[in-house]
Amino acid sequence: MIALQIFSWEAARSMLPDLLAGLRVTVEVTVAAFLLSLVLGLIIAIPRTLKVPVLAPLLSFVVLFLRGTPLLVQAYFAFMVLPLVSGVTLSRSSPGSWCSG
Repeated sequence: MIALQIFSWEAARSMLPDLLAGLRVTVEVTVAAFLLSLVLGLIIAIPRTLKVPVLAPLLSFVVLFLRGTPLLVQAYFAFMVLPLVSGVTLSRSSPGSWCSG
């Protein structure tokens, strides 16, 4: 009888360093996105709540625009268009943190 080996502990053990490195990057991007969204959320929410005459309608439009735009379009814009327009080179995780935030 031929045994079919589906799972290999040796292969899983050899992939563990790469998986842990990926976990580290995931946690870094998650924390950066959380902090960015917290700061930007407060910056947007406080003037809208206080109904600052000029800022409240402008920030309401920004929120409406960001909610209505697909996340993939925002990620493409952050990763492809912003570096072309601003000339700033971003790391791989920066646009991901911005779009997740």
